[in-house]
Amino acid sequence: MSTFACTKAKMGSNNYFVATLNAKELMAFRAAGEIDEWANMGLEERLQRELNKKRVVDEIVPYLVKSSDRLFGSIIVLVFDGDIHFESVADISTKIPQAYKTQMSNMGFLTVEKGKYIILDGQHRWAAIREVIQNPDLDGEYKSDVPNDDIPVIFINHENNEKTRRIFNKLNRTAKTVSRGDYLITSEDDGYAIITRRLLELDYGPLGIVSGKDLIVNWKSNTIATRSTQLTTISTVYETVKDILHCEGIKDFDEKSRVVRPSDEELDDGYAIAERWWKSVLASIPVYHDAIADSKILPQSRSEDQRWSMLLKPVGQMAFFKALVKINERGFNLATTLNNAQTLDWSISNSIWDNVLVRAGKKILSNKDNIDLGSELMAYILCPESLGSSQKEALLDRLNKAKGQDDKGLPNQPFYP
Repeated sequence: MSTFACTKAKMGSNNYFVATLNAKELMAFRAAGEIDEWANMGLEERLQRELNKKRVVDEIVPYLVKSSDRLFGSIIVLVFDGDIHFESVADISTKIPQAYKTQMSNMGFLTVEKGKYIILDGQHRWAAIREVIQNPDLDGEYKSDVPNDDIPVIFINHENNEKTRRIFNKLNRTAKTVSRGDYLITSEDDGYAIITRRLLELDYGPLGIVSGKDLIVNWKSNTIATRSTQLTTISTVYETVKDILHCEGIKDFDEKSRVVRPSDEELDDGYAIAERWWKSVLASIPVYHDAIADSKILPQSRSEDQRWSMLLKPVGQMAFFKALVKINERGFNLATTLNNAQTLDWSISNSIWDNVLVRAGKKILSNKDNIDLGSELMAYILCPESLGSSQKEALLDRLNKAKGQDDKGLPNQPFYP
């Protein structure tokens, strides 16, 4: 028998109880897949979800043991095959002032006799807590604190199989994954995301420019509409920041690698580098410079036959920055490379991009391999001497395969007519 202080609540036809448990008390819980009875109840198909051990060990456990700001949402637990009883404080005590009685009637104690505690939602968080408590070999500044953490838990009584299946199904169908844009806007531990946001800060970052009623950087979507007056997307800027910092020797700045926020000094250093690169690009590429002054030029400039249109697509921008990084890593000057960029034809209609960054009909190709091939091609046309003979041979082979052609040699630089 177990007793928990809790608050009683109701949503729809479901009575539930909200409690706070010490992390060590969660060890009495079980994931659905660890309960043999499910197989005999016909619930296995819906409820026996395999734990993603890699996610638990690589992402959630490090967050627990290395972050002082750790916080979890409620774990939802089904009380299966047990008897539950709720006693309110108002029923127990006769000395409660009348003004408090209404509220106190929902506050009290939940007693559970027998039964099993089965996790309907939050099994990966629970598994991470279990790993921290039971694994003596883990390292982390806060490892010893985790067992004493208070974890919010919602208890639901198992009434029948149909209702349990419905609750489980809706919990998982209505849960919305955080969008990439929302993640980049809110993350306080991913160094790349923090630097990306600084680049977008009004009156501070080089991309902190207002376009109409919004930022010149689209932070709501990963795409740019043809008629948009926005220059790029927050996701694109994030990818450029990763490439730039990696080039400058700052690696593993993301949340998965570091778990906790980089130091202010590291962030300042990283921002200074990213800002320098972005300021150089914005000042050197005429269409970027003009768009900062008047973003109304962008819809027309984005047309396929316009000189700079490839560099006004997120895919083209990511490939372009990757090309700049590759050239820089090979020992060539960024300013000279950007000067060379001013002489080239960057229009989407230029056949040099066919089956590399665009498909017949001018559909943009956005997968990782296309962006990488596009960046190597851009590096070649921007600075041919940055590629050695073996790199040129590898590029030619990839181009021939992508374009489905015989060996025609590397393309000439697409100088603007």
